[in-house]
Parts: sequence; structure tokens; C-alpha cells
Amino acid sequence: MGADERALARIDRLEAGLVARLGWPRGRLPAPPGASALFAADPDTVDRHLPPGPRARRLKRHLRRRQRVWDAEAVACGLSDARR
Repeated sequence: MGADERALARIDRLEAGLVARLGWPRGRLPAPPGASALFAADPDTVDRHLPPGPRARRLKRHLRRRQRVWDAEAVACGLSDARR
């Protein structure tokens, strides 16, 4: 295994650990009963799927909070450095 493969394998391991602990940094969009789950990982996706209002603002706050936690944990576990 070359250096590139080892680096990618390390990134995969670190990311899998974060996902196992925190889940993906995203929020579930409302969907009708029985519909497939849809998720937003950024405010633009929320804007495309929800009208402006309290529900959209709450989901955007939730996303910002999850992103901050994810980013801090990515730095702490070495994922950010490994990606560089």
C-alpha cells in the first residue's frame, strides 16, 4: 500500500469514527409519512425545501450547531490535518 492509500485509509477511519460518535452533520427535512427521508447539510438546501419561517430557522440553527461540533471534533481527532 502506497502513501496515498494509507492517507486515504486513515481519513476513512477517522471519519467513520466521527460518524459513529456524532452522526453526519446534517438535519432531517420534514417529509410526508411514508416518504424517503431527506436531509440538509447546508442552509441553501433548507431554503430550497422549506418556506421562510420558524421551522427553517430552527433547522438552520441545528445545522450550524452540528457543523461547529463536527468541525471541532474533526480537528481534535486529526481528521482536518489528515485531509490537508
